[in-house]
Amino acid sequence: MDRMRGMHWLVLLAAATGLGSSFLFIKLSIGELPPLTIAAVRAVVAAVAVWLFAITAGQWQPTKTTAWKALAVVGLLMGAVPFATIAWGQLYISSALAGTLFATLPLFSVLVSPWIAKDEPLTGRRIGGGLVGVAGVAIVLGPEALLALKAGLWGGGLTLLAALSYGVGTAYARRHRGIPSVVMAVGQMTMATVLLVPAAAIVDGPLAVAAATPRTWAALLALGTLSSAVPMVLLFWLVRRTGAVSASLVPLFMPVAAVLLGGVVLGEPVPWTLIAGLVVLLAASWAITSRSPTPAGQLAPDPSRA
Repeated sequence: MDRMRGMHWLVLLAAATGLGSSFLFIKLSIGELPPLTIAAVRAVVAAVAVWLFAITAGQWQPTKTTAWKALAVVGLLMGAVPFATIAWGQLYISSALAGTLFATLPLFSVLVSPWIAKDEPLTGRRIGGGLVGVAGVAIVLGPEALLALKAGLWGGGLTLLAALSYGVGTAYARRHRGIPSVVMAVGQMTMATVLLVPAAAIVDGPLAVAAATPRTWAALLALGTLSSAVPMVLLFWLVRRTGAVSASLVPLFMPVAAVLLGGVVLGEPVPWTLIAGLVVLLAASWAITSRSPTPAGQLAPDPSRA
């Protein structure tokens, strides 16, 4: 895992801002459309956006069959499963609580990365950092959001499943660093579309999307582009350069981004808990991303042999 630098932190915060807005757009849509249809439309819009970007920017590269197998796994773990379970979960819980629960992703990533990515060891500092990060998110949102979990255990479980799926997916993507980040995003959204569209047509009916109003369509377009396509290109770029554990810090900052967006765009007050929680999140981020010192007399691992 490479050390996080200034550019990496900027990309992380940009991805967190985009992904943090997804819960709002889902909540705006869930009253008119069923969850699987929302997930399918999100995947289709995101796939079209990343394909257009890859082609116009000249960053699409022909991909081997073996690479498409990896992209299918990424599309399942980081596309189809979390898109569907997050939307489904928001039938029962608020967008704020969904963002809080999804912020457990770094803890899952810390636990699974040593077994999947192979190059990110499990240390006490990282486990502690993941737990502290979850506590920081809880501070940001306050006790009211956490107490609401009692009324939505099913929705909470679905959102935690989404976080686990993303954690496994980011670690798996780290194993395929030879695939460019744009190609990874194209494959992810394409395979998510292939999986979600037939499922939505069977479960919800092929014409379910016809019930969407112009406001809902605007929310869906924003969900697919600003909250999916753009952040995922940034996230895969980050995974390739800093590792799955570092990239999994994005969900820790998603609730912070949501609160700040509310303050800037909607004029909502910024609570003191935001500042306190941000301090805790920064401490957790340092614990998760910093490297443990190499013991005396022991050579540091040779990156060329990784």
